[in-house]
Amino acid sequence: MIMNTQQNTTAMKASFAYLKYFVLALIIANSHLIQAQSNVHEILDKQYDNSDELFYFKPHASWNKTPIEKLPPILSEIYGIESGWQFKIQSQEEDIHGKYLKLVQTYMGIEAYPSTLILKYNTKGEIVHVLGTLRSINKKNTVPRFSSDSAIKMAYQLSNSSPLQLDVDPEDGTPYLPQVRLVYAARNFNYKEAFSLVYEVEILLGRPARYFYYINAITGEIEHSISALTDANGTGSTLYSGNKNINTVFSNNRYYLIDSVRKIKCYDHLLNRFWYDRVNQNPIRANQFPDVNNNYSATYQKAGVDVHWGMSKVYDYYKNIHNRLSYDGAGAVIKNRVHYDAADWSDVYLPIDTFTVMDSMYNNAFWNGQMMTYGDGDGTTFSALVSLDVVGHEFTHAVVEKTAGLIYQGESGA
Repeated sequence: MIMNTQQNTTAMKASFAYLKYFVLALIIANSHLIQAQSNVHEILDKQYDNSDELFYFKPHASWNKTPIEKLPPILSEIYGIESGWQFKIQSQEEDIHGKYLKLVQTYMGIEAYPSTLILKYNTKGEIVHVLGTLRSINKKNTVPRFSSDSAIKMAYQLSNSSPLQLDVDPEDGTPYLPQVRLVYAARNFNYKEAFSLVYEVEILLGRPARYFYYINAITGEIEHSISALTDANGTGSTLYSGNKNINTVFSNNRYYLIDSVRKIKCYDHLLNRFWYDRVNQNPIRANQFPDVNNNYSATYQKAGVDVHWGMSKVYDYYKNIHNRLSYDGAGAVIKNRVHYDAADWSDVYLPIDTFTVMDSMYNNAFWNGQMMTYGDGDGTTFSALVSLDVVGHEFTHAVVEKTAGLIYQGESGA
């Protein structure tokens, strides 16, 4: 059937009306989409780690000047975690290229561990790089029910130790007491789980051992543990690096292996191995390789000279190349314990004068969070572990701990 002119005109008007409403609907929908997209903070050059977690990106120019106090909601959106947490500035450095901020994620003033974020600013105050990962925090239980004293007792049980087996300061015999703090951490350090409130307890033993225990502050259950003794299996095939000039200190008619310029001290564990007399509860001052003529040539002195000289070279390298003073960047005293024997740290302590000169046979060297320690080796697997590369290795463990704060686990425990 053929429509007349009036019918055709009416149909065309209806079609235009439908088209108009359709276009209007598209405009409205598109405006909502644009508005929704404007709430998403764009990031560039995203990179993910082996666990498929975001660990690096560049902020878009639309928000790269956001003040640090306003960053948590934006970063929560980017990392896909619940907001409500805050930042604590751990360190700040500047150079000719801009500023570097090292931040730690916190909730109600308590750190989430590990959760370090590094922001790199250019000279215009723009954030140009973000490196690190943020964590989801369990906000249901924020008040401890399990006491810190109970956590310390539990740590002793887990490490099969007692207060008498704690390592001590080589200068005054003061025991290094367990360190405890509240943090948010994940069970078994499974970072994809929400972080819960735990006690981190550090136990430093003389046998040697350094443990970190993460004990749930609500239930008292053990969440995770780390054996964090940093060591190096050096080759150290000789005690000699040739004849070297070394800095010493003269006191009470004796010279000592003390470099007052670099704050390096070397202690002879062999000649004064019992840092603390457990029987009589008396502290014993450490022996710092005394010598009457400032010519260190005796056999037992040579390992100490290797460490003392080697540490001065390592110190100079970090100072001259990296502009770093000591391992903490602030000129900390560098303590070195030579002729170490792990057998001294047992439950039975013999009188101080019941040892022979050459019975230190420890096949390792380590940094325990307080000082570097070197064994003499058993003469078969290793000889003295005091070579320059071993000294540099242990010092670098200390640098890593004071800067990156890497956990002694996986690749960072190498």
